[in-house]
Amino acid sequence: MQIVAAKTRGALATNWPPLLPLVVGAMLLLPEFLKAVSNGRDAPFMLGGMTHAALTCLLLPVFIAWLSLRMRRGALAAGLTIWFVGNWIVGAVCAVMFDQGCLMILPIISGTLLVMLSADIPRQIERLAAEE
Repeated sequence: MQIVAAKTRGALATNWPPLLPLVVGAMLLLPEFLKAVSNGRDAPFMLGGMTHAALTCLLLPVFIAWLSLRMRRGALAAGLTIWFVGNWIVGAVCAVMFDQGCLMILPIISGTLLVMLSADIPRQIERLAAEE
């Protein structure tokens, strides 16, 4: 339980960096999103992009918690760097491969990664608890 509490406190401290830009971006994009929904043309692409942004923001603290179970120090710095560079590379590759369809593929990729990392965290906590 001490491991879980310490990791949860650390993950909560890392939640504000992705959530602040997400909230600001959602507020800035809300008029465009409502306009796209009203004319119905770009609504799926806007929804896909906003879903990817939300899933990616949820992915950062989970990824940092996952890394912190494997690293003694530097999980936050490594997690932020890998998260940023990974998003950039995956977004660029999907944009080249799928053009506008990348906004439909990116939420699937980020959601799958989020589920896989979330499923692995309890096993790692059990492993660490067994070592102590």
